[in-house]
Amino acid sequence: MVLKEAFHYQNFLNSILDNTATYLSRPDFVTETKETHNRKKVNPFAENEIIEVKNVHNVDFTANDLIDVVCAVIAEKEKLTKAITLAKRSTEIDIDSSVSMNKLKQRISSVFNNMASIKNSETTSRGTGYKFNEAGDQVSYYYDVNSVTTINFKRDDVRNLAKKYQKETDEISTKLDTIELTTVVDFVPTWDVTDTFEEVVAACKK
Repeated sequence: MVLKEAFHYQNFLNSILDNTATYLSRPDFVTETKETHNRKKVNPFAENEIIEVKNVHNVDFTANDLIDVVCAVIAEKEKLTKAITLAKRSTEIDIDSSVSMNKLKQRISSVFNNMASIKNSETTSRGTGYKFNEAGDQVSYYYDVNSVTTINFKRDDVRNLAKKYQKETDEISTKLDTIELTTVVDFVPTWDVTDTFEEVVAACKK
């Protein structure tokens, strides 16, 4: 398989683990109840009875089956992770650091684009003051407040930086896509990504 397929398979394994965790986190799925009806204590002519209360889940697997699935999937993911790590060492660029830097540059580019869209503005609002009139009474009066807002950065520089970072991330993204499609991962998957959760569980039970 190539890296892109390996990453897809990695997500598939995560999904299987999430499903098993959901079942195994349910108390009603991982427990069983036995009721002992002690009739003889109060009625010598009656018999005691032990009744097993079955929880109905409408599935063909048990908690023990899913524990086996968890162990199998974790072992599979460990082997896959090692194979992916070895494959990454042969690539032209460091994939993890490139992805990390791309995310950073994309975030900053978005911030710069937002800055570049800010415009100078001028508004007029009403202010209130107080003074004493001829009778000595305090009265309010109103006046205009002119507000002028201007950007305090170099718009063209910011806009050019946003373009620069976007271009760099586009180039790296293209290179990463090519690497994922051409880098071979020395790994043979146990399951197919099209397998259902139930099919994986059944395979582990064999």
